[in-house]
Amino acid sequence: MVLLIDNCASGNNTFDKAINVLYVSCVNETFLYLVISVIVTFLSFISDDYIGSIGDLSSMKFVIIMFLCSNIAGNDCKPFEPEYTEFKSYPECSRYGYEYAGELMNNFSDNFIDEYRTYIIFSCKEQATT
Repeated sequence: MVLLIDNCASGNNTFDKAINVLYVSCVNETFLYLVISVIVTFLSFISDDYIGSIGDLSSMKFVIIMFLCSNIAGNDCKPFEPEYTEFKSYPECSRYGYEYAGELMNNFSDNFIDEYRTYIIFSCKEQATT
């Protein structure tokens, strides 16, 4: 755009002055601020209701499923229910899963972890709310 404006010379003083103002605006940081403010203003008109209506994002929840597992042959993973099971977002569910699993592993004795080769896995599943 700047190159296009740079090569524009009509011979009309009024038009050339307008082109120079546009050129300075495009090169100047003020133009970038203007563009950013227009984008932010536009995005502020998009409300949560509108975003929620696209794919019903606001009506989704995430449920965590946790398993206590052993690396010893014949021992399967056993499901267990953590303190919290439902979350508003995937990041919230995922962070809770790692924190809770770490807390449990820190509370197990070294002998228990060593004897059963214990580890914890979890998954956050998306579910629609009714």
